[in-house]
Amino acid sequence: MSDLKNSILTKQRELLTQKESSLLEEIEHQTSELNETLNKTLKKSLFISGGLIAGYVVYRLISNDKKESTKAKPTVKKTNTKRRILKPILSLLAEKGLSILMHSLKK
Repeated sequence: MSDLKNSILTKQRELLTQKESSLLEEIEHQTSELNETLNKTLKKSLFISGGLIAGYVVYRLISNDKKESTKAKPTVKKTNTKRRILKPILSLLAEKGLSILMHSLKK
């Protein structure tokens, strides 16, 4: 009687361990899929937000230059020097950033 009970319990234990391992594999698989999807979504959102920020910075630089040219003040301000330095850097960043963005979105 005791041997029969032990064999039944052993079979149940084996079934439960098999079920546990299959459930753990399913959890791992679903977790990895979720992680990949999350990484793709985060990359796309970062590229889009970076493009928007770069576009806004370029827009602000261009719109500020137009406003100053209509004023036509002969004096040189400190902000003009900063803008002269920052404008090529920002335009280079925008150009390279947009090309990287387009390349990554094509993948």
